[in-house]
Amino acid sequence: MGRMQAYFTTSYGRALMLALGGLVLIALLTQGLARLGLALEQSGAAWAYLKAVLLSAPQIIQLILPLTVFAACAFAANQSLVDQEAIVARAVGQGPWALAAPALRIAVICALAQLAIGLFAQPAAFSELRRTILGARAGLVGALVEPGAFVSPAPGLAIYAREQTGTRLEGVFLSDARPGAVPSLHRAESGLLLTVKGAPILVLFDGETRRFLPDGSIDTVKFGQNRVPLDDFGLADFDVLFKASDRFAVDLLAPDLDHYWNAQNRDALAAEGHARLSGPLWCLAMAMLAVLAILGAEPSRTGYGQRIAVAALAAVTMRAFAFALQSFAGEVRFANALQYAAPLFCLGGFALLYWSAAPRRRRRAIAA
Repeated sequence: MGRMQAYFTTSYGRALMLALGGLVLIALLTQGLARLGLALEQSGAAWAYLKAVLLSAPQIIQLILPLTVFAACAFAANQSLVDQEAIVARAVGQGPWALAAPALRIAVICALAQLAIGLFAQPAAFSELRRTILGARAGLVGALVEPGAFVSPAPGLAIYAREQTGTRLEGVFLSDARPGAVPSLHRAESGLLLTVKGAPILVLFDGETRRFLPDGSIDTVKFGQNRVPLDDFGLADFDVLFKASDRFAVDLLAPDLDHYWNAQNRDALAAEGHARLSGPLWCLAMAMLAVLAILGAEPSRTGYGQRIAVAALAAVTMRAFAFALQSFAGEVRFANALQYAAPLFCLGGFALLYWSAAPRRRRRAIAA
């Protein structure tokens, strides 16, 4: 019995390492291509590029770990049937749960690892990643500008740039809508973000400024060069704005609502926090799905390819459903409960099907 348990445990562990290594390598290569622009923006950003790719690893592992558990458990369970070990184990009296135990142990270990990554490793790595990217993009310009999109780094301020090269901007729009001030819109062919004596300044070239006066008229002034001090917007002591993926669980579930961005994105932050806490449950559900698909099936001489394919499709669908639930919870707060209920429901359903299939297999074996 001990030899069989050691066989199963070793098989599942080896399959997990192979599957995790392969998927992480593919994901890192994908991240490398996504971060390639960081290295191309500045000639000295090669180390920042490599660092950014490595710091992406914790989130990648957390995202793919449930599917990795499924792949490893399905492979190892199928191999145990090919090697006749599972059949021999049943013949000597091993029950269905004894055969499933190694897969579930591996799933529990992976679930704990995923929880630790989500609570500690990912936010620590991603907060450093955010600083690395902003530092490589000349700090202030990287924090204030996202080419092709409007960015609102402070109340009343919105900045758009069509293109960005270092600290130089092309196709710039700046909207000043601070309470109590006359609303204005600055448009320029190009711009330059500078820091003078610790204060950020946006220098605009070849454009116009439109001020929307209280009487409804518009005052338009064309300029060749115009300096817009940004310290009036509270950006003199600019801090990096950490996104939901960069934050620790306590900052997600109990954010500082005095910060305008936190108040506006409170539900999205809570959804991310609950996703990290509930995500490890999917490891258990995926392992149980693999056990049901392979060890819960009747012995077949032609293999279990069709059942594995159906189970793999179900696993991918479950993972996509988990992401959809997180997105939904970002809009509807009560849906956070579903992030816990869904994996528990799948785990319980797969376990019930596996348990109910065992007596049927025994009756058929006795009849044969």
